[in-house]
Amino acid sequence: MPGKEPDPKPAPATPEAEPAGTGAAEAAPAPPPESALPAKPQPPAAAPEPREPKAEPPGCPSHLAVETVSDNSVSLIWKAPEQVGSSGLDGYLVECCKDGTADWVAANQELFHSTRYTICNLTSGDRLQIRVKAVNAGGMSLPTVLEQPVVIREILEPPKIRVPRHLRQTYIRSVGETVNLLIPFQGKPRPQVSWSKEGQPLDPNRVTVRNGDKDTVFFIRTAERSDSGTYQLSIKIDRLEDKATIDIRVIEPPGPPENLRLIDVWGFNVALEWTPPKDNGNAALKGNGSPCWSTAPAPAAPSRTSSWATATPSGCSRRTPPGAAPRQPSPRSWPTSRNKKLFTSLRCTWAGTSPSLPNSPSPWRTGPPPEATTPNSFAVSGPSPSPKSSG
Repeated sequence: MPGKEPDPKPAPATPEAEPAGTGAAEAAPAPPPESALPAKPQPPAAAPEPREPKAEPPGCPSHLAVETVSDNSVSLIWKAPEQVGSSGLDGYLVECCKDGTADWVAANQELFHSTRYTICNLTSGDRLQIRVKAVNAGGMSLPTVLEQPVVIREILEPPKIRVPRHLRQTYIRSVGETVNLLIPFQGKPRPQVSWSKEGQPLDPNRVTVRNGDKDTVFFIRTAERSDSGTYQLSIKIDRLEDKATIDIRVIEPPGPPENLRLIDVWGFNVALEWTPPKDNGNAALKGNGSPCWSTAPAPAAPSRTSSWATATPSGCSRRTPPGAAPRQPSPRSWPTSRNKKLFTSLRCTWAGTSPSLPNSPSPWRTGPPPEATTPNSFAVSGPSPSPKSSG
């Protein structure tokens, strides 16, 4: 139509550039990404090599002591450590230095396993500090050092205490007596002598000690019970020492028995009972606590009995044998009023004391004695009455 512009023709599409070498052929497909590919199997990891445990150093030696000393050598002795480590013990190292310095010098060039060693080629008169170490693959132990320095000099005779035979057991004295002990010893040069009581120094107000070249004197002028105990004697020459123990016991009479009472009376016999004394006098009672019994003079007849008569359980107890019929006393042996007063005045003597025996409420009777109820009880037989007193 006139006056209408024609529609513009579309521009021809420009063909895209084709990859070289392909021409009109279609493009090859792209390779898949690496994440899509299956994983390749990995070789197994190598197992870690086992590590050997680290070796530990040993424990230190113990009980280091001087065995002998001469004018140019010193011999040592000690005990092996309790812990030597898993690698075992390689040996010991001995070191020494002059007293007052810190210049430690090894006494042995090579390690050794013996627990004894002698340091030679020393100078007479030197004072040496000595120590010992244990060695293994883990290193050296802490050193064990002698408590005191060693003086290098000749000891002609080692110290030795000659304890007398009577002092090898408990030495017993009574209160108020004198304790005078002479104990010889040997040692050259002259040893140092020291006394102690149960680890404590002696009381100079109670004990006097005099030391000589060949003996020592232990002296107590008036013994008391507090002087009882264990005394230690020590003599020493440098590091060499000898000890002895002296056991001293000071005793005195025991106290009186307690709770004494009359259990029963039959015929001319009495049964008694008591309890042991509280104070045994610092010694065991003899005869398992059996006392000494005595008869006292009767007030009605003071001239008939003038001394104490001792009675023992075995000699004064007249008991009927088991299974036998009791023997009935004759009328002549019945007690009179005078005999009754005599038996009711019985007293007990123990260590010089006479506690009064209370009057027994038990009536006089005949027949066998009662059985003892306690170890501290028995029967006492009295004297037979004379014909004049029996009527």
